[in-house]
Amino acid sequence: MRTRLAILICVASIAASGRALAHHSFAAEFDESKPVKLTGTVTKVEWANPHIWFFMDVKSQDGSVSNWGFEMGGTGQLVRAGWKRDSMKIGDVVTVDARRARDGRFIERVGFYDPKAPAGHETFRLNRERLAHWQSVGAQPSNTVQRLVKQFAEVKAAGEQKAA
Repeated sequence: MRTRLAILICVASIAASGRALAHHSFAAEFDESKPVKLTGTVTKVEWANPHIWFFMDVKSQDGSVSNWGFEMGGTGQLVRAGWKRDSMKIGDVVTVDARRARDGRFIERVGFYDPKAPAGHETFRLNRERLAHWQSVGAQPSNTVQRLVKQFAEVKAAGEQKAA
C-alpha cells in the first residue's frame, strides 16, 4: 500500500473565495474555535459538485477505529488550486486540520435507518420535505441513502397498491 502524508486544509478553503461565501457561510456552519487535527487512512473520495467529500478511518488511542467525513471546496475551486481526481486515493494517509460543526452535532437529522430494530419497531423514517429542502440547496445524499430512499419508496408504493 502506497502511503503518502499530506496536510489538508479542509473546509477553510471555502472561506477564501468570495463566490463561495455567497453559497455558504463558513461561520454559520463551522466553529473556528473548535479545531480538530486528525491523521488517518482515506477510505472513500466523492469528487462531485457542489463540494468534494472524503472519508478516512482514524485510530484512537484505545485502538478503536472511527470513520470521519470531511467536506472540501468545490471541484472547480480545487482544480484551479492544482488538485486532480487522483490527488487523493483510497489508502493514502492524510492529516486533516479542520473545524467542527458549530455545535458538534449534525445540522439536521432528516431520518434514520435501523436494520436491527426489534420486530414491530420502526426500521426507517424519512422526512421527505426536509430531504427535498436540503437537496434544493445543494446537499447530496450518499449512495447508501439514495438506495435506502428508493428501496423504501418502492416498499411503500407496493403496500399502497395492495391496500387499494
